[in-house]
Amino acid sequence: MRMEITINDIPSTSMNGVSEFMYVENPNPVFDMSWDCMVNYYVKLFENRTNENKQYIRRYASIQDLEEDVYGKLEFNTRGGWVNGDFKEIYDSLPDKDKFFDKINDLIMEYGNPIITYYISYCVKSDIPFRLLSFAKGIAVNKEVISMKEADEQADE
Repeated sequence: MRMEITINDIPSTSMNGVSEFMYVENPNPVFDMSWDCMVNYYVKLFENRTNENKQYIRRYASIQDLEEDVYGKLEFNTRGGWVNGDFKEIYDSLPDKDKFFDKINDLIMEYGNPIITYYISYCVKSDIPFRLLSFAKGIAVNKEVISMKEADEQADE
């Protein structure tokens, strides 16, 4: 049996490549299930999974499993400015959790698991199990790999 690991870029949003020189908060943020929002939710879910060094998944098995990874501050750029808020509150405001669950699993099936670290982020698809942060640390050559959580803790010191 041949085992395979594929590493690719994280999917793009409409804001990729747009340079923002000034932080302007969006006064009327919209949290929905558009492509841009879903990619940002997907990245945040896997930032949380990477921080906790959780196991690679082929898909979320249940909404309850997904909800374990819904926490923290969600922040991303939109054409109307920066949007930020509590991820759990944003998730709770979405009207259709089944649709959210399906769309996140579709992203996982297509792109794999994003591994989000302080220095580099990418998507991994694999036939073999591994822990996300351990994988990132294992393939890094001559570079320290730290999670976003570790970077925040170091900044607070």
